[in-house]
Amino acid sequence: MKLIWLLVLCALSVVDMKPVQPVSSEEKLEDDMDTGLEYDKYLRQVISVLEKDPEMRKKMESSNLEDLKSGKLALELDQMPGHFRSQLDELKRMEVQRLRAVAKQMVEKEAGIPGSNPKESFENLVGHVDPKNPDTFNERDLTNLLRKATSDLDAADKKRREEFKNYEMEKELQRRQKLKEMDEQHRKAAENEYQDQKKKLKEHDKIKHPGSKAQLEEVWEETDHLDKEDFNPRTFFALHDTNGDGNLDPFELEALFIKEVEKIYKDSVADPKEKFEELARMREHVLAEIDLDKNKLVSKEEFLKATDESQFEKDEGWEDLIKDLQQEEMFEEEELEGYEKTLQEKELKRQKQREEFEARKQKMQMEQGTLQKDIKQQQQAVNMEQVVLDQAAAQKKLTEMQQGNDKLKFDPANNAIDQKKQ
Repeated sequence: MKLIWLLVLCALSVVDMKPVQPVSSEEKLEDDMDTGLEYDKYLRQVISVLEKDPEMRKKMESSNLEDLKSGKLALELDQMPGHFRSQLDELKRMEVQRLRAVAKQMVEKEAGIPGSNPKESFENLVGHVDPKNPDTFNERDLTNLLRKATSDLDAADKKRREEFKNYEMEKELQRRQKLKEMDEQHRKAAENEYQDQKKKLKEHDKIKHPGSKAQLEEVWEETDHLDKEDFNPRTFFALHDTNGDGNLDPFELEALFIKEVEKIYKDSVADPKEKFEELARMREHVLAEIDLDKNKLVSKEEFLKATDESQFEKDEGWEDLIKDLQQEEMFEEEELEGYEKTLQEKELKRQKQREEFEARKQKMQMEQGTLQKDIKQQQQAVNMEQVVLDQAAAQKKLTEMQQGNDKLKFDPANNAIDQKKQ
């Protein structure tokens, strides 16, 4: 069994992740649960080593989120056997080596970029380790790792909501732009079709309150195919704790709400991003209600305690408590106008960058053309000079040969000798 309480926080960082179906093996679950963090592999390797020590594993499972952030758990590191500490030391050395390579690339990439802050980027990069001690894994390393992981994943949750809101605004702007490009007849037809689709999404069966007895009984009957009269919270928890770690993690929780969400998004034209966002919000709502230690998991004890409360018997619905995405206005008109202005400014900036790039490209091409022309002219001049030199050398050689022939033919000394011999 792996320590799920930290790794499953990856669900918070995924905007459009599909809900994970029940898995039969722990290894498959672990493969699916990539936190999306830059140091994900190191995080999981460290947790894997910590879990190998039975005593440390017990302390980890009994720790709450505050223990992780405060460093209380890290104080137990000294009690671990030496061979486990050696494994952690080796992981730390490998991570430091990786960070050095990443830092080098980062410095090269950010060099000369206006507004870049290499120091801030570096501090964020190495925030999960103790950079002052590159060879050994100590209490500070564990504290930094867990604290940064929880902080980064909480930030990812906030980012997911912001990105979804931007997605909805951009989708609306695109719809309005298409309407502007239509003639009156087609625009009216398109607007009517849009309103019909909105109305259809709003007219759905009542959504049961996520985590209520009525909602869980529905899962018990329709998903587990068991008799409603036999509903048992302990059995229900065991059936849906698919990896058997004693907790309902975000993936397992979202699987409980699929049928509720499908009541809203049963149409084939439904936006899948909205469906996954609805699932994420149901999960967050249930965690806010029954996750007492705020570790992003629902333990068996927390689950059973919630089912004993009188509130469990009540079904307040989902729309009455928290409007579903189709009932909720995601943004105000003023926000939409502001977002449109931001997009226009970004597009103008990109256009300016493209124009500057094209201007630099043309300038380089012109300079290159001029340079090539100069080189060609210089080469031609050199060639002409070489031709002249070659012609002069040939003429000189020819003259020398002619003079040599004339000397052999009319030499007076040779002629006198010939006459004497006669």
